[in-house]
Amino acid sequence: MAGARWAGRTATRGGTDAGRRAAWVALRHRPFRTVFLGAFLPHTGTWLRLIVLTAYAYDITDSAAFVGQLVFVYLAPVIVLGMPAGLLLDRRNRRNLLIVGFAIQGALSAALAAVAWTGGSRAWLLVVTAGLGVCNAVFLPAYSAMVPNLVPRDLLGSAISLMSAQQNATRVLGPVLAGLLLAVCTPAQVFLVSGAMALAAIASLLPVRVSQQRAERTTRLGQALLGGVRAGQRNRVIGRGLVTVTVFSFVCLFFVNQLPVIAEENLSLEVTSSGYGFFYAAFGVGAVLGALANGTVLAGLTPAGITRWGMVAFAAALAAFAIARDAWLGSLFILLVGVTYLGVVTAMTSAVQLEVADSERGRVSTLWAMGYAGSVGVSNLVFGPLADAVGPTAVLLLGALVAVPLAWYADLRPATSPPPRREAHPPPIGPASAPEQRASLPAADSPRVR
Repeated sequence: MAGARWAGRTATRGGTDAGRRAAWVALRHRPFRTVFLGAFLPHTGTWLRLIVLTAYAYDITDSAAFVGQLVFVYLAPVIVLGMPAGLLLDRRNRRNLLIVGFAIQGALSAALAAVAWTGGSRAWLLVVTAGLGVCNAVFLPAYSAMVPNLVPRDLLGSAISLMSAQQNATRVLGPVLAGLLLAVCTPAQVFLVSGAMALAAIASLLPVRVSQQRAERTTRLGQALLGGVRAGQRNRVIGRGLVTVTVFSFVCLFFVNQLPVIAEENLSLEVTSSGYGFFYAAFGVGAVLGALANGTVLAGLTPAGITRWGMVAFAAALAAFAIARDAWLGSLFILLVGVTYLGVVTAMTSAVQLEVADSERGRVSTLWAMGYAGSVGVSNLVFGPLADAVGPTAVLLLGALVAVPLAWYADLRPATSPPPRREAHPPPIGPASAPEQRASLPAADSPRVR
């Protein structure tokens, strides 16, 4: 009985068990397949640019503090602009906003190349990096907000699993590509390559047509900005999901940006060694496997069940990683940390997206980005000095300890059964000439009254 309460029913609210049996089934729908394949370029380009930028900044300044300033101005806009960006995504066409965002990102990458070409002014590096941060904060949440408009509701779990796996695959591809390009190119040339990747992504979005429900304009601006917060207050799954991802990111994911420090202090791995490359790749591979597991080996569990059991498994893996002092054991445990970390985040994303009305999806997605990405940046500012004082092991063990009660709190089971779905015949959400791209928009994407 207890196990049933934790795991939930096999047939999820998001669709039939057969619909979630294979993670790749969403690729059968051309609109999603087109966007998915096209997203590889900008996501890889983002990691490529960020890695080369931080390495270049340290090379010309020999200042870790300046590198920290660059990372801060890149991440801070997610927190500052999250709510206005969410309202924009709900009131404008998300595909069109992505196209505009990638055009701006390409121009800013060219500006970054110009700064590097002329000697690397600190002030201009900060200004252009802040502009890229604003671009990411405003436009990139459009991807997660748009995905539910590209597939039928019963394939949403598959689509989210694939997008999560892709984003973490580019986390591995980005550093590899950066190393290859820096061997033959200058940093300025690499920045131009990343800008070209952003511009190329526009081509993948042009043939896609997205039908979405827009937020009403009759609501006062202040109330409209708080639409995502109100959605969390009305719906327990959305509310608990947002709180859980924020606490999880702030306390438990400190390690994500501290892997070089942990590798050197705990595992005696030099960041320039091939051993560190293997170690970092193990984390990336684990993250990809964790995301894909939601739609394959864990397809028989609800997102709520995966979240709670996954959080417990994550706590155990993180604690083992914290006390590891051998490079091979550390690589094994960071692999398991990656599997459980992304398995939990992907499951939480699915649980929340299944509950969000389409007219509020942009605002909830940006709140999610604020809690997920923004909290990690703040976490490094808060726990960084503590790690310097007592070592990273204590901070990692704190994250493992907090994850245990968080697993109890993260009850993302829907309180009631969904209302009966209406049969509908919506307009095409892909190129009009392709009959396979007609997909029923979920009734759950219309506003709900609870």
